[in-house]
Amino acid sequence: VTVADPDEAAIAAAVREVWASVWSRRAWDEREYYRLDHDAVAMAILAQPFLDGVAAMGVAITENPFSTQRSGILVNLAPPGGSVTAAQGEELPEQVLLYRHSRAEVISRSTRNGGRPILAEAGMRPLRDRLEQVHVHMMERWGERADAADVELALLRDGSAVILQARPYRMRRDAATP
Repeated sequence: VTVADPDEAAIAAAVREVWASVWSRRAWDEREYYRLDHDAVAMAILAQPFLDGVAAMGVAITENPFSTQRSGILVNLAPPGGSVTAAQGEELPEQVLLYRHSRAEVISRSTRNGGRPILAEAGMRPLRDRLEQVHVHMMERWGERADAADVELALLRDGSAVILQARPYRMRRDAATP
């Protein structure tokens, strides 16, 4: 639900949509890829206070999922209402790799934003630093159970980021892949 004061019908519809997503083809395929038991799947719904001034919603992985050779944080962003996790037909999220020791790399710009940047260059370092804090904090708690944090965030119009939640994330790497 993306309105400040939803009625019961809107909340019920949102809960049904979230529950149905656990059985989507994409979710099924992802569980297959990671060899997760479909019968053990569970669903949770995060209810949070309404945020004013949201410029984008985002998901970040606090390690570089593409290479162990370049330490970084992958951030996907989309204007509210867009998908931040994957291409939906012709729709792409903004994807940026925030490297820890060099300039950021823009992988794609959001098609929902007309190719205009969502994350301004001036906001890249503060976001990287904030996500690095989340990474360090969560890795201390999770230990070897995770390689990174899967972080959901909201990017506000003033450039600040609100961390909504963080989950453990395991990298899937082949033994021969660096």
